[in-house]
Amino acid sequence: VRTMRDEIDPLLVLKGASEASTRALACSYCIIFKRNDETGEMELAAGDEDKGANEIAQQALAKLQGANETFEAQIGNFRILALLCHYHQRNNGAVIFMFDADHPEPTDGERAIMTEVSDQVGIAIEQAIQHERILTLSRTDGMTGLLNRRAFFEELKRRHSRLRRENAPAALMYVDMDNFKLVNDIHGHQAGDDAILALTKVLLDNVRPADLVARLGGDEFVLWLEGADINAASGR
Repeated sequence: VRTMRDEIDPLLVLKGASEASTRALACSYCIIFKRNDETGEMELAAGDEDKGANEIAQQALAKLQGANETFEAQIGNFRILALLCHYHQRNNGAVIFMFDADHPEPTDGERAIMTEVSDQVGIAIEQAIQHERILTLSRTDGMTGLLNRRAFFEELKRRHSRLRRENAPAALMYVDMDNFKLVNDIHGHQAGDDAILALTKVLLDNVRPADLVARLGGDEFVLWLEGADINAASGR
């Protein structure tokens, strides 16, 4: 609990909880899953670099989701004790404790610690989810979902520095809508919003995942085309 409390970054809290619990309970691994707010799927949030251990934890997670609040069994060479995490009665993650198969069965005291850890992890996961939401809101334009001005220029600075180091091509495009004020004045702000969203779709349909698209404000947009030389940029 102290390890979790002393860390500020919510995602590092989960990493710290995994490491501290592994030490405290003398288990082989403590692997934490966090529910993705958008997809509803469980995602690995903290664990080990051992792919085999992560795969076994995934198997335990599948069994846990088909059970009630806990799942206990031997899978492969591990004794597994898995618990769901909650925040205000809502399941938001899971903790998978993995012991060597010959490890003594956990005592009542150790089980109580594991339950307490899962309760604390549930709180930490909710903090991580809220942190991600705030971060997303602070970096995106509310209407279009594109990067906002501040986020674009922060990213542009990193991209430009890398460009200079690698001496690679890229293109910067500035886009605005002619006569946009007349659309608002004559047809109303809803029509203006529709025009902004239509242009947003055009821009997104013509970029790749590595490119950046941002709305600077009003009818002003900007694009960074990663790796695009003059011919590629002109074609785009």
